[in-house]
Amino acid sequence: MLRRTFLKAIGLYALAPIVGCKTTVPPVAPFGTSIDAHCHVFNASDLPATRFIRYTFLDLYPETQAVHLLDVHDPDIVDSLIAFFEAILGANSAPSAAQEVAVLSRTARLKPENGDLATASAIAIDAIGKHIQKIQQSSHLSTLTAGRASADQKVLDVVLRSSGSAKARRLGPLTHVEARQAAAATFVSPNQLGVYFRWFRLFTLYRHKLVDLLISDTQAQGLKPVMLAPATVDFDKWLNQDVDGSPLAAQVEVMDRIARRDGPAVHGYFGFDPLREIYYREHVDRERQSPIALARKALVDHGFLGIKLYPPMGFSASGNAGPYPKFVTRKVGNPSKRLDQVLDELYQLCVDLDAPILAHAYGSNGAGKEFAERADPAYWVPVFRAHPKLRVCLAHFGRFDLPSSGSPGQSFPERSWEWTLGRHLKANPHANVVADLSYFSEVLNAGATERKRLATDFRRFIDEFDPGIEHLVYGTDWIMIGLEGGYPHYAQSVDGFLRDDCGLNEEERGRIFRGNAVRFMGLGAGEPARRRLLRFYRLHGLDPARLPVS
Repeated sequence: MLRRTFLKAIGLYALAPIVGCKTTVPPVAPFGTSIDAHCHVFNASDLPATRFIRYTFLDLYPETQAVHLLDVHDPDIVDSLIAFFEAILGANSAPSAAQEVAVLSRTARLKPENGDLATASAIAIDAIGKHIQKIQQSSHLSTLTAGRASADQKVLDVVLRSSGSAKARRLGPLTHVEARQAAAATFVSPNQLGVYFRWFRLFTLYRHKLVDLLISDTQAQGLKPVMLAPATVDFDKWLNQDVDGSPLAAQVEVMDRIARRDGPAVHGYFGFDPLREIYYREHVDRERQSPIALARKALVDHGFLGIKLYPPMGFSASGNAGPYPKFVTRKVGNPSKRLDQVLDELYQLCVDLDAPILAHAYGSNGAGKEFAERADPAYWVPVFRAHPKLRVCLAHFGRFDLPSSGSPGQSFPERSWEWTLGRHLKANPHANVVADLSYFSEVLNAGATERKRLATDFRRFIDEFDPGIEHLVYGTDWIMIGLEGGYPHYAQSVDGFLRDDCGLNEEERGRIFRGNAVRFMGLGAGEPARRRLLRFYRLHGLDPARLPVS
């Protein structure tokens, strides 16, 4: 992942300059229409941004039985990097869900700093420049000198050399103008730090503007998006920090408003956390609203398509066994059985309403040590057996490099997470279970050898488990995929990989980009999920022709 590469680059700051991301642009644009079955349009007011970055993006964890969080009183490289992100947020606060609802209902004016990308960029650049000067002033630095350097010095050196500033090689503090020039040069640079700063600026925008950006970016690659399925998220309880800006009910309301806008259909997934439901039932943290009740309301009344689950926060789809963060066990004891019970109730709700589930299913972004492994598809197989009508999309398919606890194989790809899913599909070819190609960053930056391995495994999976190509769907994982320098041609790159490396024809690729999602989501004529969404259309006078149909 680029995040690890970046941190390594800071640690080796004196050895080499940071380089840009390696990408490949297919020569032919994708075709026709698309459904983005997995994306996000949340902003910084929807999640505990600092802890999300620290625990997931930068792989640092809260204390469990054996893992200790870095001492926040002893700033390290991560603290220094996060301080740049916080400077951006501090200079341009993300609009809350309630504030955006007011804008969409035309009772408040849109703020340019949250609605215009260029304005947000200018504010971010100014904030980065001021933070550069703050680092210099607080530590009485000019630039890096010989000897041991502080974390701030190391990060500052990366910033300056990313900008190409000669100041990185000579003494003397930067003036305000010089600091802003260095910030601007870094911000627009193609290297990793520039990509990170541009990505984080997106977290200050209105959600509907993020929708517009995704639509525009997709169209620029030759695809016509007919539907987006953005997922909200609920990380608060596992990160032990409640969101003040946009509580879940407000997020539901703003996504309802966005679904009523003109353009491609936008029907997303409600982010559900079973731990929050346990807290509600046991009167912990003054939790006053049942997430399951709110999920039902989102699905029935607010135009939501389905439910989003994020197991790497600390739970698994079934058979929960821990360990858990100490702050959780102090509040509710061992929650394993209660997690399984709450999740089973959720699965039954989804069956009753014919609502699909989107679940993170790659070993990344864990909120604790080894928590990412709880996304293993092996934990889903018992769920599929218990609820055969359940619609589930397992996200982030295609790497074939993680050992599954449910695999009898001794080597890859046979022991991979993908093969565990494949064996279930082979035994149950008509199951409403798919995998998505979201955040498939390898198509952007993998070398020739790795790309060949991926294509070989991908083709083998299709031939052995999905010969009709009915269980794979396209997704971006926008806004998260914005971390990758090659994001602007992500759709082209995925299509090029499927076409040139895997040998799929236009009809087969069309199923992945659109057809399979329509079927998986239950959007066929007369299906319960479609009827549920059409009630929302009638209630708000929307054109039912917008909703894709098989």
